[in-house]
Amino acid sequence: MVVGWPWASRSWSCCISLADPHAVLLGGILAYILNPLVGWLRAPRRHRTIGAVVAIALIAGLVVLFVLIVVPLFTKEIRLLIERLPGVLEQVGTRSRPGCASASGIELSSTRERARLLRRRV
Repeated sequence: MVVGWPWASRSWSCCISLADPHAVLLGGILAYILNPLVGWLRAPRRHRTIGAVVAIALIAGLVVLFVLIVVPLFTKEIRLLIERLPGVLEQVGTRSRPGCASASGIELSSTRERARLLRRRV
């Protein structure tokens, strides 16, 4: 039960989340945007409901098409990034090490050199 809404019983508590302000705002924006399309799709002898259903189906189809195109490209790029990241980080470390040493006066050793030195100590 939600505090502050005395009329809300347990049976209504599952539906109260539908009154989320973000959902209401998104619904209002979609209704405002789709209103001209629904009016255009409505024929003189047809109901507005048919135009609304067609408009929602068109928008849902566009969203599905967008997801089907973008998700495979995004996963491909993430895999490529994961494959190339170690080499890129090594290049950044190699190129920035001389500049850091000259600016700070401290010689930076690579990770491999540090690992080799640690093995000698053990």
